Amino acid sequence: MDKRFPQYDELDLPKVAEEVLKQWETEDTFGKSLERYRVTGILIRQVLTFAIFG
Repeated sequence: MDKRFPQYDELDLPKVAEEVLKQWETEDTFGKSLERYRVTGILIRQVLTFAIFG
């Protein structure tokens, strides 16, 4: 049979998910993304307010 994609016999997705979650918790990835969104949202509102009202 023709193999177009590599096959992984040892791929442990629950372990990968655990490692990713551990890294996100260590680096506070989710919290930082929320903070970045909050700051960006405030900046966008300020720019739009200035553009509309001068």
